[in-house]
Amino acid sequence: MKKRICYVVQEYYPKDARVRKYVNLVLENGYTVDVICLKREDDIPFESDRGLKIHRIGLPKKRGGLLRYFLEYIIFFILASFLLTKLHIKKKFDAVHINTLPDFLVFCAVIPKLLGAKIILDMHEVTPEFYMMKYNIGSRNIMIRILKFIEMLSARYADRLIVITDKMKKLFAERDRVKENKIDFILNVPEKTPDFVKDNFDFRNRFNIVYHGTITKVYNIPAALEAVAEASKEIPHIKYHIFGEGEDVPILKERAEELGIKDSVIFHGFLNHKEILEELKKMDVGILPWPKSILSDISFSNKIAEYISMGIPVIASHMSSLDDYFSPGSIFYTENGKKISDILSELYSDPKKAEAGSKKALMEYDKITWDVMSRKYLGILDSLIRRMEKK
Repeated sequence: MKKRICYVVQEYYPKDARVRKYVNLVLENGYTVDVICLKREDDIPFESDRGLKIHRIGLPKKRGGLLRYFLEYIIFFILASFLLTKLHIKKKFDAVHINTLPDFLVFCAVIPKLLGAKIILDMHEVTPEFYMMKYNIGSRNIMIRILKFIEMLSARYADRLIVITDKMKKLFAERDRVKENKIDFILNVPEKTPDFVKDNFDFRNRFNIVYHGTITKVYNIPAALEAVAEASKEIPHIKYHIFGEGEDVPILKERAEELGIKDSVIFHGFLNHKEILEELKKMDVGILPWPKSILSDISFSNKIAEYISMGIPVIASHMSSLDDYFSPGSIFYTENGKKISDILSELYSDPKKAEAGSKKALMEYDKITWDVMSRKYLGILDSLIRRMEKK
């Protein structure tokens, strides 16, 4: 009999790359899959395709203040709880895989857990640190203390915890007193080996810089705009391509105009994953100007992995978590006073350096591909479900 799994995520599907990878993987391995997610205005509420059924909850996602986030979390939690319970009674899931944020979303699986389903909690973010960074508040703030308490309860409630990096695994084990053998890390890496690897590093006629993802203050995109404005004095044909949507798009457009680089910055809006991959083939350098912080130091960006997998040189803040997977010279870090604009000019004037960094990163990336991570994830599912079947 086919194994059944349900994924719950307060995000649009298939936009959420991490959930999309899990779903494609388990479908290929004979599971039947349900996904409970958010619904865009133009999405259909229910979609069925062979072994996959998508249940979309008609709740618009709007970024805003803490109150807006809290209301969205609560409403989705209530609706997802009812829907998940109804589906489980009908289908009897072997496993329910909950994806954060919020951490407490794991408790929408109370009834399935009582009825025998194994519960996986996938921590896409470290919630307390995420809000500390987003709202510039300290660790002793009452809200942060509450978030840490919720994190602890959520982590202990799940049968298995999946996190983004090894550093994150160690944090949860220590802070929430969760046994390390209950925690696994699955890196945010592209699902498939790209059919394209950059081999043209002649920047004389084209120098395309790229960012793709959510357009929000967290990723400090204005810093990249300022770097492009500075570098454009030496590189007149530089272009900065921004793919994605978010609350900061109008602010960034205004800033590009103020910097006098309106014609050098192209806002492409939202593209699906297949379209993004086609556009990345035209890019020369990827920038992730995410400031070094308590959160970035334990995280791992899918954007960086996607650029590296396609042979695109990467400029990024020096996040400690990257040192676990990439050695010096494979990523071009903004550190020791070196600005993004300096690195752009350096790579433009020395394409061989850009090529060498790209090849070194690609070689090291081979140890952490989705092929490696997917085998790890299937092992987690197998061990959980086998344990359940023995009871």
